[in-house]
Amino acid sequence: SKSYGKNIPIGDKSLVQSGHAEIESNKILYIYGNALEVLSRSEFYDVVEEMHLTFVRFDLIVYHPNLDKLRKFKKLKKLVLSHNNLNSFILLSKIECIHSLNSLYIYDNEVLNARTLKSFVVYRFQHINEFNGLPIVDGDKKIAKQEFQIFDKILSI
Repeated sequence: SKSYGKNIPIGDKSLVQSGHAEIESNKILYIYGNALEVLSRSEFYDVVEEMHLTFVRFDLIVYHPNLDKLRKFKKLKKLVLSHNNLNSFILLSKIECIHSLNSLYIYDNEVLNARTLKSFVVYRFQHINEFNGLPIVDGDKKIAKQEFQIFDKILSI
């Protein structure tokens, strides 16, 4: 596994200032802290299938230039988010444009306190078939539709 940037221990409070990224078997990209510049490395765009973003602020992940780069990862199927200051559905919805994703994991984020999180993911991310390790089934889609189609009605008025 190749490393980029400074290697720092997880749990270190200086993570926000510094960062670290590594690639494993050319398929899994780990990004810690302030290391999003690794998204500019075009040699990863056609190989990375899984990405872990840990202690990376979500507002930086969805900042337009970064989001545009994320969309270039054509084989990205699985995204794992943890410790990202992700606290709203509106923020989360900004990654729904990553159409290659079929698996989403969210850990250690405030948004997990929302009872309707799974339904929101099911409703907004039509291409996702696994959330936090559980398959998304037709029953989930039905519930999600019941809980969230009211928002579509409100928005279309």
